[in-house]
Amino acid sequence: LDMCYYNHVNVAMTKKGHDKDEICLFRHPQTSECRNCRAVDLSEIQSYHFVGQGKPWGCGRKMSEIYQTWFRLRKQLEESRGWIAPTEGEYLPNITFGYCNQSRSKGYHPMLETIIRSSSIK
Repeated sequence: LDMCYYNHVNVAMTKKGHDKDEICLFRHPQTSECRNCRAVDLSEIQSYHFVGQGKPWGCGRKMSEIYQTWFRLRKQLEESRGWIAPTEGEYLPNITFGYCNQSRSKGYHPMLETIIRSSSIK
């Protein structure tokens, strides 16, 4: 599988080897050309691996478009199930959709809280 689209990790395409030469990390499966997976449009990525950067539930400071997509998908899932999603989180609300009160994981609203909140209201 092409790692630019499956299990995408959003890391640099090369790194320095022990001998200080550039080593290609992502080669095209058929052509073996060195690939810049960071240039792939986010809408084309099939699966994403949050490695080398914070997880969305870590409510980190380096939030990007992929985090916004993750939070949006979580919100869509909760709404499709009729769960009442939190909206009071004030940390980067345009990215986290109210799921983070503050930076770091202690500011995150876990999905379990949403399920419990929703079931106690019914």
